[in-house]
Amino acid sequence: MDTACRRIVLQARSRRRHPPRLEQSIKLGFPASNNEAEYEAIIAGLRLAEAVGAEHVRAFCDSQLVAKQFSGDYDTKDDRMDAYLKQTQRLAKAFKTFELTKIPRSENSEADALAALASKTESALRRVIPVETIDEPSIKLPKGTVVMAISQEEEEDENLTDDESAEHKSWQDEIRNYLINDAVPEERWAARRLRRKAAYYFLRNNELFRWSANKVILRCCDEAQAKSIMVETHEGASGNHAGGRSLALKIKKIGYFWPMMIGDCINVAAKCVPCQRYAPDVSPY
Repeated sequence: MDTACRRIVLQARSRRRHPPRLEQSIKLGFPASNNEAEYEAIIAGLRLAEAVGAEHVRAFCDSQLVAKQFSGDYDTKDDRMDAYLKQTQRLAKAFKTFELTKIPRSENSEADALAALASKTESALRRVIPVETIDEPSIKLPKGTVVMAISQEEEEDENLTDDESAEHKSWQDEIRNYLINDAVPEERWAARRLRRKAAYYFLRNNELFRWSANKVILRCCDEAQAKSIMVETHEGASGNHAGGRSLALKIKKIGYFWPMMIGDCINVAAKCVPCQRYAPDVSPY
């Protein structure tokens, strides 16, 4: 978490060899996570595009989490990310068409150069490429919400989703209801996220299954089944006392799935007394 620098390159579609373009670097004057800074750059870019009268916008970013949240493949995990997503969605509605695509960082080198400029620019260079400092977040949170972003591990894999399991409610309920009754939330973007997520699932004999990224069929587990599978696998059914992520991988290899399996497996391994007692010592140097 630090004061982040981000970059914007706005280029018009044209058959000309050198199409018109605008370049801008932004510097955040407040603490933000990498993904929050990415949202700030997208929001600034949308405002710039709207100011110049753009109607059709195709945006690129190198954050998989941000791109997947906007497309509806991933759900937001906290109030801050949800606020950033809604602000981006609101600004995107100003254009006739808008598309946000994730690209590898290696293909974003030109924009990275602008970010470096924002971090160490001199005032004389600002006449060539504008450098804007954003002093406050572009989102507004309810009173009592912590403004400082909390450092957390931001998983960016196919399992990233909201923890939908509440007391007496399975994470499967919403997906089952959609597959059986075609029921979706009233909110447009929530409905879109559910449809995209449900595309990976299907029912067979009233059991829920999921297609993995490798097109392997995985049986979906509820909370009670997940606990039993973790304990059995960890204690030796598929290898002895694996670490958290290794345990999750083994469970997936034997054909089971639930959304929070990585975090749950890490917790199981952390509570295992033999694992902690015989774990290798890690030198602090």
